[in-house]
Amino acid sequence: MSGGAYNYAYIKLEDLADDIMKRNDHRAIRDEIADFLKQLSQICYIVEQIDSDDYGDEEWKEVAVILKDIKKNKLGMVALKGLEKNIKELKVLIENNAK
Repeated sequence: MSGGAYNYAYIKLEDLADDIMKRNDHRAIRDEIADFLKQLSQICYIVEQIDSDDYGDEEWKEVAVILKDIKKNKLGMVALKGLEKNIKELKVLIENNAK
């Protein structure tokens, strides 16, 4: 299978980030939100590729690096609590399916 496990949902995050940046009011906040969404999109892309059997378990390391970067951002801290739990659950499912 090639990509598409989640119908390329990560692209919607990229589009949302671009749309948020089109307006000029509250530029600093918009920049932070857009950056967060793009980082989240990167994670979603990698997870989608893993779950589409295009990437292997090694890519979880890349996800961990991106998560670490996002944690530095206060906005990311709120969203990551649930995301980290979901990623851990996905990793367990993948490991169990590999057996």
